[in-house]
Amino acid sequence: MADTNDIRRKTRDTACREQVEALNNQAWDLRAADTQQAIALSEQARAAAERCNYRRGLARSLFISGHCHYRIADYELARSRSLVALALFETLGDHEGRADALNTIGNVHSSLGDHHSALDFYKCWITSLVTLSNTRHLRSRSGSASPGPMQLSVWLSKMLGQG
Repeated sequence: MADTNDIRRKTRDTACREQVEALNNQAWDLRAADTQQAIALSEQARAAAERCNYRRGLARSLFISGHCHYRIADYELARSRSLVALALFETLGDHEGRADALNTIGNVHSSLGDHHSALDFYKCWITSLVTLSNTRHLRSRSGSASPGPMQLSVWLSKMLGQG
């Protein structure tokens, strides 16, 4: 009987995660065309992720909600959602999610006229991109045309006026 209960629980967890992923994907796809609907879908994803304790899905739903609130100039909610998403992405070791959240937070600060804080978040965002690029470069064995860590470092230096 215990095996049957484990199978049912795993099936429920898988179904819940799939629902969260589907809602997050729909929300992200609608972010520009129907921002309010994207917010509603991200909130549904958030609730489902909390029910099944799916932290990665929760982080992504919070990021999408934050990004969408930024798009409609609700900067305080955008910042608060994005900061919570950032913390979750960091605990999960999700470099891509971390970079996305940092960029949104930087955009929020820039829109509020707090350019010093925006620059701080953008610097962290660039560092995350370099880390992500290094990670992908090390994993890649195909020699693809995507920029490697050295190319990204050169670009970063030029962007910051140091090259």
